[in-house]
Amino acid sequence: MDLSEVKIYTTFDSFEADQVAATLEYYGIPSYKKVKGSGQYIGIIMGHMTTHEISIYVPEEVAAEAADILTEAVFLREEP
Repeated sequence: MDLSEVKIYTTFDSFEADQVAATLEYYGIPSYKKVKGSGQYIGIIMGHMTTHEISIYVPEEVAAEAADILTEAVFLREEP
């Protein structure tokens, strides 16, 4: 089993990151959030908007499916 992971989404809004993770979970795609620096602690103090990057990662083998789902859900934009 390949355990490689791919960053599929980046935001500075923890609420948005939770929505993306919930959307992926609904479709059966596992994901996890990774916050750069002290972003988790700052998020507690400042609320949903942070000054730190929040990235969503998915297994590499489902990255294309995850991108399609997030595009359909209007989290990602299709390239022209």
